[in-house]
Amino acid sequence: MTDNLKEMIYDNQDENTESEEIMSTEKVEEHIEITVTPTEEKIENTEVVSKINNMFNTINFYDWFIKYSTHLTNIRHVKLSCKGLNATDTIVFLIPHSSGENIPEQVLVDGVETTVNYPRQKLIVKEDANSHMIPDIEPCAIQFFNADNFICHWNLSDNNHLSVYFRKKQAFYVFLKMTNDLLIPYKVEKYDTKLKQFSMVDLECDLNLQSTLSNTTKESTMILYQQIQKYISEFNTKEDIIKWFLERKKTVEDIHHLLVIDNLIISIIND
Repeated sequence: MTDNLKEMIYDNQDENTESEEIMSTEKVEEHIEITVTPTEEKIENTEVVSKINNMFNTINFYDWFIKYSTHLTNIRHVKLSCKGLNATDTIVFLIPHSSGENIPEQVLVDGVETTVNYPRQKLIVKEDANSHMIPDIEPCAIQFFNADNFICHWNLSDNNHLSVYFRKKQAFYVFLKMTNDLLIPYKVEKYDTKLKQFSMVDLECDLNLQSTLSNTTKESTMILYQQIQKYISEFNTKEDIIKWFLERKKTVEDIHHLLVIDNLIISIIND
């Protein structure tokens, strides 16, 4: 298990991502308009459910965002109109800052200057929007770490789900199944971001979480994920250790780290 999992993890490894500073030395006239996309309404995607195990198409990120933006939460589309800017290639967002801080500003309310706290925002500038391909499916959530690293989630049915981790020019398709109220990854496929089609495979797999966790699995997991060593004695079944990893994922903001955890869970399930 250890050798196979090491190979899976290192196959997914890439150079560290860095945040980018966007600077302009040329003064140009521009018009900026911020539009908040409504997201309260949830629509069941019955068409997707009927297509499970078939081929799915992808579309470029710009067309995808325009098509499905009303289903995304906490994202503001900043519309730019500047000389020399291809509006379909560069798309700009405002998203909530991970710090959760507020920024105080002085505004006039009924002629009286008042301090108003606005949630801190983060600007995302995605420059390859018309060439970066993404599944042409209605999403349920999207999470940006920076312009080149983000995650999108889809609910395909009550039990079958898909997450895609985008990291620069790579896309990791993570297939998940809801089992015992846990959303568990069971397959990871690595693709290029120019992928035109993909298939949903093995979505009806049976995940047995109640089997006893072997000592061999415990030892292998501790070697590959040292942070779990002080908790390993608390786990008796596969479900116990998988629950720990799923909670751990909630605090992770790095795609490589998420892939390590997903591949560990998959190895535990298959052991």
